[in-house]
Amino acid sequence: MSLELLNQSAVSFSAANMLHRQVGTNLLQRLAPISIAPKRILDLGCGTGELIAELRELFPDAEIVGVDIAEQRLTLAQQSYPDMQFECSTLAELPFAAQSFDLIVSNLLLHWLDVLTEDLRNVFRLLSVEGLFLFSFYGPDTFKNAGAGLGNFYDMHDVGDALVQAQYNDPVLDIEHFNVDYDTQADIEKDLADNGEISLIDLHESDVSELHYEVVYGHAWKLAEAMTSKADQEGMVRISPAQIGRKT
Repeated sequence: MSLELLNQSAVSFSAANMLHRQVGTNLLQRLAPISIAPKRILDLGCGTGELIAELRELFPDAEIVGVDIAEQRLTLAQQSYPDMQFECSTLAELPFAAQSFDLIVSNLLLHWLDVLTEDLRNVFRLLSVEGLFLFSFYGPDTFKNAGAGLGNFYDMHDVGDALVQAQYNDPVLDIEHFNVDYDTQADIEKDLADNGEISLIDLHESDVSELHYEVVYGHAWKLAEAMTSKADQEGMVRISPAQIGRKT
């Protein structure tokens, strides 16, 4: 993750993050069939605060806390929501007590993570029992039409395995595809720079005018007892297909 690029793009991000906003809205819509009334919510990777208004509308009585690694993005979020608590932190150093949150939401963050299972455990520690982790990330087909993806574009099944390794229950994942059209490749490069995502792709030399995104949505629970699984000698968790849900 390029922290410098994320900070540099703080001001431009709000205007350039059309896809982020849409994915965030789609992510929260996945809460519709889920019965949950959180008292405390963590917006993990909150950026400049794009999801906060929708979270407040869904859960008007909940306390919402925002965390991001980019201090300049948090400064803008704090200006928009001066009554909220924001913390600048990595996942390894989250400054909260165990079981502090009933709902943790993370929009388009996981593909920035290098140590997925360990980071998922750090999130798991913060969830209350019967708490929910709701997330989205870029999948492996992202940018394949235009260049080499340089992010950690995890396969949804690998994330399902990592969630079980980290002791989550009942992971459910589904996929949505987006194509974003541009006039020129220069426009693509500017948009990616404005979003702070230029480091996620090595564009082909040939001219392209479209970016393809594979977005994976998911959620998983923290319950009193973890899902049963077996680890082989290499430490790989083996679980039955029935233990990982997939929306169609």
